Amino acid sequence: METVYDEELPVLERIKIPMVWERMANGVCVKDLQPDKYDEALDIIRNHFLENDPLCRASGLIKSEEAIQEYMKVSLLWMQNTQSFLAVEDGTEQAVGVLVGSVNELDGYTNAMNRTRVYDSQPLQRMQKFLAHFQKQVNLFDLINVEAFYEVHIWCVVRDFRGKGIGKALLRTGLEQTSQFRLSVAMGVFTGAHSQKIARKVGFQSQYEMLYWEWKEGEK
Repeated sequence: METVYDEELPVLERIKIPMVWERMANGVCVKDLQPDKYDEALDIIRNHFLENDPLCRASGLIKSEEAIQEYMKVSLLWMQNTQSFLAVEDGTEQAVGVLVGSVNELDGYTNAMNRTRVYDSQPLQRMQKFLAHFQKQVNLFDLINVEAFYEVHIWCVVRDFRGKGIGKALLRTGLEQTSQFRLSVAMGVFTGAHSQKIARKVGFQSQYEMLYWEWKEGEK
């Protein structure tokens, strides 16, 4: 597998190949997420990610339709950065998992969840503050002295397809792309015990841990 890009271009403008990153023995393959699949990816996020993600639940996002719609818009913006992946069944092309990520560069670190963005809904405002707290505690630009890194924003597998290694394959793909982009670091805020366990298995190391409710109490 090779990725083709011009090293003279900024990281975000590099064109990557191939379309298929991994084929699994169970008939699922991981591909680049293309615009014609955005709706399917958003459907997975709405129906299989929001209700299961501890941070989305704790912040009250799933109880607010306004917050859900706003989160969908943010998710679409992340997808349009073109560093995201979709797991699909061979033959049917049914989408069964998604990993949404982006490359953050030191010059212009303005992703949708950074501390400068203003949200309309209170649940997203709470999530933003919580994630901004993590950014303050673990600033990779200073901690590891890098100019860019890959960040996992959303990582989810359709319920009926969990336990088949698809989530791990998606995360491996994110790390493979990180390597292909000549980036040395990938990061994510993994909010559940199971996702944290898988992340550690593929090589992620914990830099900072905190319970959402502890942060909420400390904010008051």
